[in-house]
Amino acid sequence: MVKPFFLRGTFHIRCGTKSGTAFALNHEGWQYLVTALHVVEDIKESTIEIFYDESWKTLAVEIIGIGSGDIDVAVLSSSVVLGPRGPNEELVVPSSTGMKIGQQLYLLGFPLGMMGGSPYPSVPLPLVKAGILSGVDKWHGTDFIYVDCYANRGFSGGPLIYYQDQEMPPTTYVVGVMFRFEPDQDGRNSGIGVAVDIRHAISLIHSNPRTPI
Repeated sequence: MVKPFFLRGTFHIRCGTKSGTAFALNHEGWQYLVTALHVVEDIKESTIEIFYDESWKTLAVEIIGIGSGDIDVAVLSSSVVLGPRGPNEELVVPSSTGMKIGQQLYLLGFPLGMMGGSPYPSVPLPLVKAGILSGVDKWHGTDFIYVDCYANRGFSGGPLIYYQDQEMPPTTYVVGVMFRFEPDQDGRNSGIGVAVDIRHAISLIHSNPRTPI
């Protein structure tokens, strides 16, 4: 089961002609907005758009860091607190170190612009897919995570997560940032989604921390 923190903290965003997904990440007392770099590569005047209250709203952001090379990750901040916060929220750990090949993972996002109805006023919910951790790899210094799941366009920038309910308190691990699907020889979706390891987003945050929550 995907718990409220990521349902309420995952957003449909738009930048120029491109749209995708972003998610709030509370880390070391500060809040950030994480997405795929290719979703916001056309950012101008430090603004993006976020779908809220049934329409697109302009959101002022600061660019904390952008990935280089194959690191398709961007970290932003905003003076607006977007995601849930407070002592009653579940524990969220940005780390992939506990993953095991073959375990279940969840990806959240707005594929093809689709979104779910929401019990929370004004906030559309992302769609959720479950997949299996197929493997991990490192290429030119970038750590990739492969998921057996059809990651349609629009999931880019969304969180890849799993849960340890046997831990007390139950812990959510955000392990990566979705950014594409692996094409087959004809360019079609092969059913393997690809994420960049969350450690690359954390590295960008540590290089330029901002925005207290």
